[in-house]
Amino acid sequence: MSRRATSSRVHSLLVHDIGAIIRSHYPMNTCYWLTIFSSEKNDLVDEITTNFEIDSKDSRLANYVNRLYNRRYREFKAELNAYYKLHKTCEDALINPSLEMFDRSVDQWMASSTNIENRSKKKYNYRTGSHPLSYIVEEMAVLSRFFTNQLVDKMLPTLLRYNFLTIRTQLWRLEYL
Repeated sequence: MSRRATSSRVHSLLVHDIGAIIRSHYPMNTCYWLTIFSSEKNDLVDEITTNFEIDSKDSRLANYVNRLYNRRYREFKAELNAYYKLHKTCEDALINPSLEMFDRSVDQWMASSTNIENRSKKKYNYRTGSHPLSYIVEEMAVLSRFFTNQLVDKMLPTLLRYNFLTIRTQLWRLEYL
């Protein structure tokens, strides 16, 4: 058996175990792998060392394991997102959660319900996909002359809150074209 086949087999087993750890232990209220504390990362790496000999002092190996954790978490979040998009309504998706959600702790369920409650209190449903608010404002300004200085002045507190001062200057430029 060649050395390359052995390393790919070990790689496959390592990725599989990391995926199982991510699905069972990783907190759902964290968006990105980079945002969690290093102490939590070390706990997850310590958990993988029960089945694999990983030298955490080797920086190349630590970066490799870190990249694997990051990739598996992104894949896990994408799978959950795809699962919920299969349902016609949000209520139906919440009634039938995916199997991975049943293993979550009570704290994570409480955080999820709090987020749902806070989302229902928002005045504006901001659902534009990958387009940021600045893109939408610019597009509306280009397509119509609806945006005047008075409207921008009314929207200024919101624009300031989101640090979109550049939008105002761009809208002024459009008015004077």
